[in-house]
Amino acid sequence: MTVEELFEVDKEVCAHHHVDNFSAFTYDENDDDPINLVSFLNKHRQIIDPHGNLAIYEHTTLRDDRVEIYSFVQQLTVIKDDQTHDEHQEHLQLLCENTDQFHMSEEKLATIEKAIKHKFGGSITFRETKQIVKKVMKRYPRNKHSIIRYELSFFYIYNKQMHTLIYSSFEESLLDINGLNQLDICPTSVNIDETQLYQLILQCPLMTDLNTWLQWLYFFQPKYGTLKSFIAEREHNFKDLHLLETSTGELFRLPIDVTLTTFERELNAMQIRSAVGHLCALIIQQDLITRFSFNIYRISMETWFRQLRSLAMLKKDYIDPMQYILTFLNYLPILIGQHRIVEELVLVPLDVVFGNERENGTNAHTKIWNLANVKQKTKLEFWGYMLTVTEWKNEKKWLGQEDLEEKSVMKSEKQFIQNENITKGKLF
Repeated sequence: MTVEELFEVDKEVCAHHHVDNFSAFTYDENDDDPINLVSFLNKHRQIIDPHGNLAIYEHTTLRDDRVEIYSFVQQLTVIKDDQTHDEHQEHLQLLCENTDQFHMSEEKLATIEKAIKHKFGGSITFRETKQIVKKVMKRYPRNKHSIIRYELSFFYIYNKQMHTLIYSSFEESLLDINGLNQLDICPTSVNIDETQLYQLILQCPLMTDLNTWLQWLYFFQPKYGTLKSFIAEREHNFKDLHLLETSTGELFRLPIDVTLTTFERELNAMQIRSAVGHLCALIIQQDLITRFSFNIYRISMETWFRQLRSLAMLKKDYIDPMQYILTFLNYLPILIGQHRIVEELVLVPLDVVFGNERENGTNAHTKIWNLANVKQKTKLEFWGYMLTVTEWKNEKKWLGQEDLEEKSVMKSEKQFIQNENITKGKLF
């Protein structure tokens, strides 16, 4: 319960008993303390709340999310449907600017409550849901049209200090009442018991996000809670499990028995993802990055780079060495090793092995950048600024210039459509 909601309770109690304020309920003439709802609750807390469950703030839901929750609820199809329905049925007064009264079925309120829990976690009561819906309907009237409209449903957040409109959208806003009620229900076709789930977790490929690989949010979280809590509560079943949680919230499985030899073996076998997993486990094994033997691992990487260059020279159809190096960087978590890993194990040997090689005036750093997709470039961009790699800084983006890749994609799509039209014209 928030302070604002407590104030609403105070108003409802006073309105019900037809008094102006809560002090009208004073019944002890010898009590000099002014009475209000809070002091009344405190004075009689042993009777009202013998188990200590009543709280003004419940920390299961962040209060900073409130504005976002209001915006989320405003987008829901079930809200929009009711507002549209109200325009044709005046007796269903869902929103009235001059009164706090509104009517909505318990089924729909329960659905909205479920959607909020799914999106934001924590716990929320039916009463809180009702208050949120009431505020949403007062704050976001149905005849309010935004300047910007998105392909998905939109919402706006009114900032009282800045007087600006901020626009965004939620995927769940497109679901009808049936779709919302299906949230957090495990598919019956995924017939896996706990023992099988243990084995699946232990068999997840190295350096692969467990939550994504297991479809945990959709298949298992409704039954077992979050993956992290599931593993923590059953730790005795995961003796051979070693996990790394990244700064972006991904949960990667790492190998258990790792040495420099196993790392080099994975590199030579071109098992890049596995090799990065071994490297991360070795870094963690040292506990402090200052204890990590950079010189030894730099030699291993330099040897691998030379192997890549030799294979590329011997086989014309061999994959570009820079593609392998880009893949290595792509699997490497951004913050592992405080950027020194990228500098010492990638950039230094890259300059040693490929520093003098230029293809059409393009150096190794630029080739890696040109091979990267949009997501990979985001990671390279971070290292570009942290390690001063000019070719990876993506300065055109920060200058607001058109991205050549986006332009190229648009051009390709336009050409494809034109070719399709030409083909259809020939057929008919």
